[in-house]
Amino acid sequence: MDICARATNLLWELKRSKILPPYNQNAVQEIIQEIKKDAEIVKSITSDPSNFVLARNAAGDLKPVPSPATRFGLEIRIGIIQRNKRCVLAYLHTRAQILQSLWWESGPSVSEDLLVLLSPSEVTFFREYNDMVTDYMNTMELNLRNYQIPPKDLYIEVHVLGDVGEIVTQSGPMLLQKGSRVLIRRSDCESLIKEGLLQHVTHT
Repeated sequence: MDICARATNLLWELKRSKILPPYNQNAVQEIIQEIKKDAEIVKSITSDPSNFVLARNAAGDLKPVPSPATRFGLEIRIGIIQRNKRCVLAYLHTRAQILQSLWWESGPSVSEDLLVLLSPSEVTFFREYNDMVTDYMNTMELNLRNYQIPPKDLYIEVHVLGDVGEIVTQSGPMLLQKGSRVLIRRSDCESLIKEGLLQHVTHT
């Protein structure tokens, strides 16, 4: 098998899938075993005195250093370990990002179709992510899922449909009388627009 082939195939499997593919537990465990095996080889090489030669350092003292052949072999082996680690971490991180995106798109409920694709750790991650964001929104009294698309304009013109009265905006108090049109920050009036008290005036 080619060097790091399992790890590379794991990422290609994720990239080729149009949706989240099933968590590949076998491949992840095989790569972890490869990493452990290579780490043991590195440990064995560095603990064998025959793999070292004496060389003078900058101060002129003789110190044991890896022989050229040993150094070359260590660089390759350590490079394989690092690449395998990066591939596994990229696989796990990308799947976590997909789960976060699914939460923002579909909400906190996990369908049975999605559940069978996840590892136990990913199920826990999804639920803890939901709890964290939900707690934050409850604390701030703000539903962040309503503000996923950045507004095009900071201020918008609105038509006052009901007797709203005085409201507190980021710029200070503002009186909203029925039938009037005012220019107001979008963030100050979005809830009133949803309640039907204001109407966004668009100009084409």
